[in-house]
Amino acid sequence: MKASFFYCHGTNYLYNFMTPFIDSELFNTLSPIAQESLLSIDNDLFLRVGNQLVSGGGLVEAAIPGLNGEKYMWNMTPADDPFPRMLDPDLWDDRVMVPYPAVIFPGNASIEYGRASMVSKISALTRGKKFAIGGYSQGAAVASSVYLSGLKPGTTGPLESRRDDFLGAVTFGNPRRQVNHRGAGGQFGTWSGSWLDDAPGAGGCFPDYGPQKRLTGCEDKWVDFVAPGEVITGNGTSEKELEWQFLSSIMVASIDPGEAINWVIKSGIEGLIDTVGQMMNGGAYGRVGVNYFIDADGNPRNVGGGGHTAYGIWGLPNSSGVIPTTDTVIGDETYRAAVGQTMYQVALEWLNDQAAEYTTDPLVIPPPNLPTPGWSTTIYPPA
Repeated sequence: MKASFFYCHGTNYLYNFMTPFIDSELFNTLSPIAQESLLSIDNDLFLRVGNQLVSGGGLVEAAIPGLNGEKYMWNMTPADDPFPRMLDPDLWDDRVMVPYPAVIFPGNASIEYGRASMVSKISALTRGKKFAIGGYSQGAAVASSVYLSGLKPGTTGPLESRRDDFLGAVTFGNPRRQVNHRGAGGQFGTWSGSWLDDAPGAGGCFPDYGPQKRLTGCEDKWVDFVAPGEVITGNGTSEKELEWQFLSSIMVASIDPGEAINWVIKSGIEGLIDTVGQMMNGGAYGRVGVNYFIDADGNPRNVGGGGHTAYGIWGLPNSSGVIPTTDTVIGDETYRAAVGQTMYQVALEWLNDQAAEYTTDPLVIPPPNLPTPGWSTTIYPPA
């Protein structure tokens, strides 16, 4: 029997929540890299800035490497995420992209909708059928809620009776990532530093309280991937990062609305933009700048989002937060090609291994010389 996999992609409109705060005049004061990141972090065609409709550039597909020489085309938008279909179909009979709103506001309701949808699909599986889950960005927050619906030891919920069927999970850019958690044995990387200053001890950008609080006590089979320059799952404890965490808590309704209004009044629009500016330009490694990469077909491509969009194109960072690449200068830009497996490939290989162990369990053959049960026309006296 094959296993099933359920996955939620990332936020469809990551920057829509900023448009009430950023008007055209303010947009023009941002640095070129900040403008480019703002327009392209989701690789959407258009973004409304104030009353202006600004082009974010055309969608260009990139070839993303899978396993065994396979390649998958991705236009780098969240909804087009190829990860579930990259799994081995000989091991997985269901590779489901679970639909959900995937919007910033109201973030908590969006995540809860996704949780209920994924729980429903898992609950419909035949008892004893193994499954795994996963998600990217907000989709990883959905998967985290599913994990807390009875799959994680010590929790209760509708999936508590399916805990023995749970093979594990993989997430990319999880805003609810437990501080410093990655997975078993360092095989999923040892980097867990801050997006702002590389300080160790980072976790998801969601708060430690409220309905979407960060995870704690995760098992080894709960695997979180984290890249350097990752504002969603590599949030530290500096003043700017705590401000970003506060903004994130507003998105998912983890704080009182009055408190949020008081913060905006106190910090002012300049404080908000300063925090966003730090995300765009602060620190090394481009942070939330544009990733210039060489795809699996050897073509130069780019996508905004810094570390948050690195998982399908580059490999695991080392303990210093350096991702090994080979560099090629094309025009004025340096394009980087992955060395070894990408983080997607590492995740695919691990998931396939979990499913293979299940699908290749030996059949139990009954011992010989046992009486064959069946009907008989002969009545035997009791012994």
